[in-house]
Amino acid sequence: MRKPVLILISTCIALFPGCSEDNDTPQPPASDCRIITMVQDRGGDATTYDISYNSEGKISSIQLDDNNKSLYTLNYTGNTFIHELHYSSRRFSHTLVELNDQGLPLKITEELYNDILQPNKITNRNYTTYEYNSRGELLKYKAWYDNLSNPDAGIEITTLVTWSGGNAVKAAVSDGSEWLELEYYTDRPWQPGDEINRLFLIQQGICPYKNKNLVKAQKYVKKNNDGTTSVIQITNINYEFDGEGKITSATSTTSTIPGKIVTQYQYACN
Repeated sequence: MRKPVLILISTCIALFPGCSEDNDTPQPPASDCRIITMVQDRGGDATTYDISYNSEGKISSIQLDDNNKSLYTLNYTGNTFIHELHYSSRRFSHTLVELNDQGLPLKITEELYNDILQPNKITNRNYTTYEYNSRGELLKYKAWYDNLSNPDAGIEITTLVTWSGGNAVKAAVSDGSEWLELEYYTDRPWQPGDEINRLFLIQQGICPYKNKNLVKAQKYVKKNNDGTTSVIQITNINYEFDGEGKITSATSTTSTIPGKIVTQYQYACN
């Protein structure tokens, strides 16, 4: 079972152009380009993500060259789509995403297939529901994580999101036990290639956040039993841009992980 992920607080997925469309949001560099390849390098261990699109310009698949030969597929019907992850041709997850009129997720139902001996057996079923304000800013999401073989081991968590200046700046578990704080490059409007997106939203296939700017840093904080707080992890992100202002690479460093992660982007332009 996957742990509840506060780290899903982030901007729109880097692979889905156009997630940030508020009229008062600064626009990224004018471009008719879209990302077709990402290469993520973790200290010499590189993974390539090849991205394909359907005739409507929506992502249809993401193929990795990792050891698992991971393949994400997306199939769209009206205000829903199916997102699946396959490892070496074996299905690992099947996710139904229901969207609102703004194209933001209302409900996500994920089924996991963790039993290698029974590949068609659903081992976990997880649900997430989302609530927004009139500007399309995510205010709250509630997640249920169910272990079908052990119903008593299920988890339910509600996360509350705080916004400032058009960006999600905090996501806190409703009991106040842990939260994320986010900072942004306020002089850099959101655009495809935002690093937090790539890290945490590829698997979900959708972005519930409509941020104004590129994310700069993420701090994970927990409250101790004595009421004090501890910073558990800090991640900083730096970007490089081409002459048109498109992100060509993003480098992230994390306080609890040695080294750095560098992601390079390649675009196809009309």
